[in-house]
Amino acid sequence: MNIERIRLCAAVLVVLWSLGACVSTDQSGLTQANQEVSIAATARTVAIGDIHGDFAHFESVLRSTGLVDQGNRWVGGKTILVQLGDSTDRGPDSRRAIDLLRSLQRQAKRAGGKVEVLIGNHEIMNVTGDLRFVHPGEYAAFKNARSASRLDAYYQQAVAELKAAAPNTKKFELPENHREEWNKKFPLGFVAHRFAWSPSGEYGKWTLSNSTAIKVGDTVFVHGGISSKYSTMGLQELDRRVKTEIATPSKWNAKSIIDDPKGPFWYRGWAELDETAKNEAALDKVLKRLGAKRMVIAHTPLLNVVLPRFGGKVVVVDVGMSNYYGGANAALELVGDRAFAIIEGQRLRLPTSKEGVLDYLTKAATLVDDETKILAYKKKLIMGRQ
Repeated sequence: MNIERIRLCAAVLVVLWSLGACVSTDQSGLTQANQEVSIAATARTVAIGDIHGDFAHFESVLRSTGLVDQGNRWVGGKTILVQLGDSTDRGPDSRRAIDLLRSLQRQAKRAGGKVEVLIGNHEIMNVTGDLRFVHPGEYAAFKNARSASRLDAYYQQAVAELKAAAPNTKKFELPENHREEWNKKFPLGFVAHRFAWSPSGEYGKWTLSNSTAIKVGDTVFVHGGISSKYSTMGLQELDRRVKTEIATPSKWNAKSIIDDPKGPFWYRGWAELDETAKNEAALDKVLKRLGAKRMVIAHTPLLNVVLPRFGGKVVVVDVGMSNYYGGANAALELVGDRAFAIIEGQRLRLPTSKEGVLDYLTKAATLVDDETKILAYKKKLIMGRQ
């Protein structure tokens, strides 16, 4: 997979050069870590999980939390909004969702608030050329007057590479339907999409300007989770290492942080591990190293509501917001030492004990259209008590 990523990125850049596009090869500044990894808490912090290309549901969540008005203008004042990555893939409207996030970053700053967007594994996949989950609508969003000529140049480059790699013992020929089948895989808008998501492109640069993980007050926010393996690195060093890897294809290998199942983008441990005393002790050690009391994570859509685990020391905010996962409307709100779930615009206090989770889930189930996952999770908790 890593080799294919490199080939794809290189091929698209060659095409862009041939078309006279401005492609910067200067990597200076791309590996610089975001220095602001620790932020003083304000009166209110809101955390929103994976968007996955669903602009409509993202818009609904923003309004339910009182952060934007009907025109999608920031009305959150000094609130800190943390969006935990995976804005892209699986849905057609990633570009609209990202453009709204970028606009809100500017608007919130003017109002004394802040919008922090974290890097998710799907942003990294787009920047590095892993396109398994790109929705056709995401390519279509980049179509313009030059799309056909750019795609044709990319095709000619691909054919030239096939010809160069073919044996000299026989005449080089392609199947009659080769271009037709190739167009199905690489539609109009593909080349512009790849340029925009390259490390020097509009959305690639934006990704690199965001953080791997941040700490707001005593709460750490990260897309997948900080595992024991990376807990001693420190958030600033973790971010620096990630940015270096993203911008340096030669570093993409099995040991890369960006691909590591225990790395900050792919780790699912704190969302899926049993809540045993041993696992909680390991979590406590990680939180202590990070100087935090709580870790907020996304990446793993367990339920269609915000889920507290390990007595509230971990909060899972990937609620399956996108239509691909069910279109849930829920977010986390932190006010002082108190944590709330905002579900369909209704606030529920999050429990600080394992015993309180059942009661919380019972109330949460009344606020959603489909309570199937919640009931199944409650059953699992009850059986675990026996």
